[in-house]
Amino acid sequence: SIATEFVCVNYYLEAGNRKLAILGQLNSLIEAIYETEVAQSLAPSPLQIHGYSFGTIIAIDALFPFGNPPAEKVTDNTETLYTIGCPYEFISSYYPGYFDNRNGSVGKRMKWFNIFTNSDALSSNFRKDDKSGPAEYSFGNNKDIPSPENLAYEIIPKKKFRLFDFAMLYFLRAHDLYWDGADTFESCASLIFRKVINYDSIHPGVLQSLEEVPMNGH
Repeated sequence: SIATEFVCVNYYLEAGNRKLAILGQLNSLIEAIYETEVAQSLAPSPLQIHGYSFGTIIAIDALFPFGNPPAEKVTDNTETLYTIGCPYEFISSYYPGYFDNRNGSVGKRMKWFNIFTNSDALSSNFRKDDKSGPAEYSFGNNKDIPSPENLAYEIIPKKKFRLFDFAMLYFLRAHDLYWDGADTFESCASLIFRKVINYDSIHPGVLQSLEEVPMNGH
């Protein structure tokens, strides 16, 4: 399973395979959301994009594309980006320069929250160490791209490296610790929930729906 996912990721990063189709689908979704709100006579609400794992890279590619500006609805309405388990360091190591030369126009007014787990070998804390402190840098070479606000999500104590952990791929399997398959569970969504509850920027209907969701629910 890991090998299959890696091959798909490599095709996307190295050759751009399916990249335009995926980003086009995301932009089409955003367009449809705003068209629906206008059709219902609602004032368009600020856009918040949430991405997990490789989805965070797709979100970054949509918000900060190479050279060209992002889609109009993205530029005009994006307020917040949430990245969960973002594999920035991993991709930067094997694909140097992938995050360079990005358009940073959205970043001038956008807030970015980054959720990571120290036990997760793939998630980045955007620091020069493995601590859970504030981010020390962003990505690429554009100063308009903001550094994230780090939100550490730890459910197990950080472990020292052991041979058994290596054999069981522990530090890769920890990439799944943000979620659980059960109907009722604790997850990193509790961190997001606390940040999302902003009464000045959320549609009343959406806010009511969020308030009806248990803190340990979906």
